[in-house]
Amino acid sequence: ISGNDLRGIQIDASNGNTIRGNYIGVQANGSGALGNGYSGVYVSGGASNNVIGGTAAADANVIAYNGMPGVAIAAGSGNAILRNSIYANGGDAYLAINLSGGSENGYEVTPNDSGDGDSGANNLQNFPVLDAATLNGGQIVIAGSLNSAASSYYRIEFFATPTGDASGHGEAQRYLGFANVTTDVSGNAIFNATGVRVREMPFA
Repeated sequence: ISGNDLRGIQIDASNGNTIRGNYIGVQANGSGALGNGYSGVYVSGGASNNVIGGTAAADANVIAYNGMPGVAIAAGSGNAILRNSIYANGGDAYLAINLSGGSENGYEVTPNDSGDGDSGANNLQNFPVLDAATLNGGQIVIAGSLNSAASSYYRIEFFATPTGDASGHGEAQRYLGFANVTTDVSGNAIFNATGVRVREMPFA
């Protein structure tokens, strides 16, 4: 799904759709650049409970080289973005995933707020804070924290990318693993994910 003047895929005012196993903005070989002019995937019109990717390896989409954000959520809630390879979208002017209103804008990183009580696209979900990543016997141990809605369950996914992002909020080129966390009554969760494997394959 590549080389279009506007967006690769748009879900507008429609719920419960799944987008999985696609090349969005890349060539048929899965890596060469053939970007769409705007976002790779754009969710609008209050569309909710859609899944972009999935938990199985075959579900993942490659979303790269698009002119704006890789995935842009303009409105709606419960839209899951799982295990995708998202990188090299919009150069240094756009985020890999943007939840801001009018979400095809540039670096509009929504700051975390205590208890994640704000509203907006995907409820402007707070992002996890990574404190350390250490290599131990071919595995990465990742430590950090999440503050979000109280007594709630979250899946936190980890990725590697060969270069940092100008926003300071990273890209997601290579999937490494995940951790499940449940926040306490104050909305806090600490994670120390072990067994996150280092993949030996080179970056595309």
